[in-house]
Amino acid sequence: MERVDNLTPFAAVDLLSLDFEDRQLVVVVVAARFTMPSPAQKGRLPTTADEQRPVPLADEYCGDARASSLRCEGQTTHIRPGTDIYLEGHAWAPNGRPSERSTVSLAVGRA
Repeated sequence: MERVDNLTPFAAVDLLSLDFEDRQLVVVVVAARFTMPSPAQKGRLPTTADEQRPVPLADEYCGDARASSLRCEGQTTHIRPGTDIYLEGHAWAPNGRPSERSTVSLAVGRA
């Protein structure tokens, strides 16, 4: 079977799978990492991160899988009705002052 050539700077895998009628298919998963601009760089776009991690094939947890939250879902399922987006990083409180809580949001596409 012909494989997929990855011509992007991102991590990618092609996985052989079966659909619900047992027909063979190839699932292509691309994992792209970006660096978000700091609050002082308002209006700047994200840039491609220097480090591109491999596509996660198994679930990854923040700590012990029995007692922590899911960090990233493994990408081996053949059902991919949409796009998974994970935000990982640090939030800055408004004006750099300590805060007990803050709202963090992520928008994809045109604002």
